[in-house]
Amino acid sequence: MHTLIITPYFNSVKTLHPNSGGVGILVHGLTMALARKGVTVTVISNENAELVNEPNIVVHRVQRSTEGKTLVENILLSDIELLKKAIQVINKIDIVHVHDTFTAISALCLKSIFPTLPIVSTLYDTVQRRSFNHIGYNTIFFSNLQKKIISSSDITIAISKHMHYEIKEIFHLNNEKIRFIPCGIDENGYNIPNYNTKIKSQVIPSNNYILFIGRLVYEKGVQILLNAAPIFLNRDPSLKIVIAGDGPLKQCYENAVNKSTIRESVLFLGPVSGDKKICLLRGARLVVVPSLYEPLGAIALEAGICKTPVIVSDCGGLSEIIVNGVSGLKVPVADYKALAQAIIKLANSSVLRKKFIVNLYKRIHERYNPDKIAKQMMVIYRALIKNKKR
Repeated sequence: MHTLIITPYFNSVKTLHPNSGGVGILVHGLTMALARKGVTVTVISNENAELVNEPNIVVHRVQRSTEGKTLVENILLSDIELLKKAIQVINKIDIVHVHDTFTAISALCLKSIFPTLPIVSTLYDTVQRRSFNHIGYNTIFFSNLQKKIISSSDITIAISKHMHYEIKEIFHLNNEKIRFIPCGIDENGYNIPNYNTKIKSQVIPSNNYILFIGRLVYEKGVQILLNAAPIFLNRDPSLKIVIAGDGPLKQCYENAVNKSTIRESVLFLGPVSGDKKICLLRGARLVVVPSLYEPLGAIALEAGICKTPVIVSDCGGLSEIIVNGVSGLKVPVADYKALAQAIIKLANSSVLRKKFIVNLYKRIHERYNPDKIAKQMMVIYRALIKNKKR
């Protein structure tokens, strides 16, 4: 079986660009697992894609030939380059798997040119819910792209049960056109020898810090963490808050902190990746994921692999990763008081932290194991290939 994967991002944690989000890591983990199971995989991605040294995997990097004037133009221009490379290699391909909203043109055109070619798509969010139903030009445009991907696909993959419901509700899909298969994180690459020594060089004063890693946008909920901070810092002034990431609200958050009583306790690191990201995850007392909207919550999986306990908002895919009181703590969405109390509880209980570390690590290996996920994906691939040959 020869699978073509088309994705805007393709990187392990070691090479992921800090502003690329988690899609690249998730696609990389799936690809490596498919190759381990004997599937031949051709990957087409952007110019920063990781070139892997595996016999069953070939990675093609493509680059925009011209620079657009807007975000939308650049997305379309990049997708066209992905499509051009896909057409060049398509004769060897049994099935195509497109990932994320930014591959809509590739999906639509490949289905039009090669109508018998099976196409699977994976969506990592829905634009309509991520924008909290705010109707603007970009929301309409990207939502239409998602419609094009779904209409071009034989099967659409939802990465969480929450996403399964969301996609069905918004795009009116029947059960035959959608499957729930979670994403997995490849544990290889997250182990760093002497990370405690390395982390001291990353301007972190001690391991007594609460960590947020993510895009600094409204839906990631950093404002909830900052609102909770005066409460839990009053109980334990030794705690520090480390915020790693970039985004349109970074300056807003920094300004708010600089004018507040917590300014000496908060450190903004900017975007992080590679060993620095892993060191931060492994060194933290706990990781907080206070999202208002979260289709999966890959950072919770990464924290679990790094054996760091997590507190999450009770929303989306996060609700499925964490069993409250067993593998972590869940708090109501946007409830900063509940978040503060959860941080106080977990930061001050080594017994609870150890319990959550063990149980979350076990849960990830049972439910979010890339090799198990690859098996599920191969069942879908084989069924579609068989049906197309009839």
